[in-house]
Amino acid sequence: NYGSIRGLGSLGYMLAGVAVGFIADVFGLDGAMFATYAVLLVIAFGISFMFPKYETNESDNDNKEKKANAGQFKQLIKNKKFLTCLSLTLLLPCVVDSAMNYGGNHLTVTLGGPASSISLMTFCNVLPEVIFLIFALKVINKTGFKKFYLFVAIMTCLRFAIYAFIPNQYAFLAASVVHCLCVAISTVASL
Repeated sequence: NYGSIRGLGSLGYMLAGVAVGFIADVFGLDGAMFATYAVLLVIAFGISFMFPKYETNESDNDNKEKKANAGQFKQLIKNKKFLTCLSLTLLLPCVVDSAMNYGGNHLTVTLGGPASSISLMTFCNVLPEVIFLIFALKVINKTGFKKFYLFVAIMTCLRFAIYAFIPNQYAFLAASVVHCLCVAISTVASL
């Protein structure tokens, strides 16, 4: 269940985001976020050397399998259901993530929130993600892909309507909770 693994990664991201928000309140926005993330990236880089080595062997079976799969790309590109799911998978999370690049700025500058509200935004985005991804596969299998994609599209439109028409930092943070649905599409549903 990839959702559980992805959920734990999101938990680490959320905890770091919350910590950075409070560090930014103390030291300002100029360097605290970048310094904190740089330290975390150095730690992650060090951990990557602990991964087990993966060795590949080319055998006759591998060559036969490659030849058998050679024409399947054309078949995949002609599959309308696949292309619809791929388009939605790319469109919904990309739109949300692009908008959220400016979420912290909007929250602090336009809506007048403190710098720590940036970490609250991360918390409101990611905590539901951590929880939902654990059982997202069951929800998607129960509702079906089409209904789930439609539900996510509707919730995303509602989320952006709240962002656009309700100039309140708490409404903004509450609407951010549905972020977990787009993450479920781009990770769990895609697999």
